[in-house]
Amino acid sequence: MAQLEPEYAVRKLLLDDSDVSTLIGTRIYPLFSVPQSAKRPYITYFRSSDDHTYHLTGESGLIVADIEFDVFADTDAQMRQLADKFRLAVAGYRGTVTVGSDTCTVQMLHIKNTYDGTDPPPDGGSTPLFQRVINLKIGYNVTPNT
Repeated sequence: MAQLEPEYAVRKLLLDDSDVSTLIGTRIYPLFSVPQSAKRPYITYFRSSDDHTYHLTGESGLIVADIEFDVFADTDAQMRQLADKFRLAVAGYRGTVTVGSDTCTVQMLHIKNTYDGTDPPPDGGSTPLFQRVINLKIGYNVTPNT
C-alpha cells in the first residue's frame, strides 16, 4: 500500500457523501484543472502547506497539512447549500480513507476558516460566480524516517 495524499482523501470523503455527490456528481478538480466546459456547482482544491512534526528522536510520523477547497456555484443559495453539505461531510472526520491500494490515516480534519467571495462572470455576462473558500487543517500519518 502507498500513501494517499490528504487532498485526495478529502475528495474521496466528499464523493462518498450522497448529499454532496447529489449536488456536484464527480466535479471536484485540482485548482488549475477545471475544464472550461465544467458545469456548476463544482469544487476545486490545492494543498498550500505541510507541517512536519518531530520529537527528540526524529520524525513523529504526523504531518498537518493546510488544504484549500473552493466551492463555486451560479447562485449564492446554491453555493451556501453545497458549502454546508461539504462541512457536514468532512468536519471532525477521523479514520482511514482508501482509494485503490492507497490509504491515508486521518488523525484530525478541522475547518480552519471560511470566507465568501464572488468572481467576475466567467463568460463576460452579468451573473457573477459565487464562491466559498474553505480552509482545512488535516493531520495524517506517514511512515517516519528513522
